[in-house]
Amino acid sequence: MKPLRRTSRRRKQIGISKKEPCHCGSGKPYNLCHFGSDHETTLHTGINCKACGTEITKDISNDILIRISNGMIKWHNYFKSNGLFKFNTITLGHLLKLEDLESKQKELKKEDLYDIYFDSLTKEKAISHINLSCKFTEFENRKQIILDAIDAHFNQKYTLSIPALFPLIEGIIRDIQKIPKEKQFQCKFSKEDFSNKGLFMIADDLDYFNAFINKLYEGQANSTEFNRNPVLHGFSLNYYSKEHSIILILALFEIATILRWIRDEKQEILDLF
Repeated sequence: MKPLRRTSRRRKQIGISKKEPCHCGSGKPYNLCHFGSDHETTLHTGINCKACGTEITKDISNDILIRISNGMIKWHNYFKSNGLFKFNTITLGHLLKLEDLESKQKELKKEDLYDIYFDSLTKEKAISHINLSCKFTEFENRKQIILDAIDAHFNQKYTLSIPALFPLIEGIIRDIQKIPKEKQFQCKFSKEDFSNKGLFMIADDLDYFNAFINKLYEGQANSTEFNRNPVLHGFSLNYYSKEHSIILILALFEIATILRWIRDEKQEILDLF
């Protein structure tokens, strides 16, 4: 039988909280600086030493894919600290642009992150994403609603796009995760298979995305927050904006990306490691 290999990651004991200044002296909060790189990653081989009987492990913290994954944590935290998410429509070029901007102004503003959102999605790209997404029945069954929501967004009719997108996202996730309609909605894409294989870039994406969606849909949100309940229950009257609309469109397409990982490409990806 093939040994059961798995990978684990843990943060080094630095003694600094996430919001404190980073130990490197940059002046930036730790979670927006070296927090990601201050992790150790261990490969558990599933093979026991013949001499002592303990499992043979290997430190793979300097593996290039691990270092890239850890480097992305900074960007996840940047977006999260602004109530946003680092969607997969955001390219390496976009991140390099943010890195350059950060070096000039020390800390990025929320508007800088929104600019990346807008640059990452034109109407043509959105239509292409829809066509790719509709290979999955959860999207195909809602194609006309998606098309109308996208059309409303790019015609600046955010009072229409946003109320359409909130139930679209919830309905698709409920179908994927088989959440009964009488049960409270909670997004729970599993990261376990990917993290066990050391694919922390995907595992982190799933972890942060779950938290992002659940925040958007939490039941006790204040009416001043951008959240499903105040919008769909009519408490929020100022919800409509280009920024809020594109958040939901990118979230919709992120679900399709996740579906490709867990349905189309999962076994192929896992077999490589």
